Amino acid sequence: MDVQQVLEGLFLTAWGLGGLYLANRYRLSEAWRERTARSRWVWDRRTSRRAREMGELQWVQNFSQSQRQFVTWIAIPFLCLWTLLALSVLIHGLFA
Repeated sequence: MDVQQVLEGLFLTAWGLGGLYLANRYRLSEAWRERTARSRWVWDRRTSRRAREMGELQWVQNFSQSQRQFVTWIAIPFLCLWTLLALSVLIHGLFA
């Protein structure tokens, strides 16, 4: 048993599971995404021509939808892979 690998595996698995929990909460919470979008609207309205052409409500809905797709198709699969690899480090440390 390699204690260093076991501790690394536990630490990385905890980060992966915590990230999955937060990503799923963000994906499922419409209010959280809208708060994020409204805080970004102030900055993007000044810098982006597309944001100035859209209304605030349309931009918030577009941003919210794109964030949900990003979390669903990129962040969650990445975190699942991260957690599986961390578990493999943990198991390798247990049987080393």
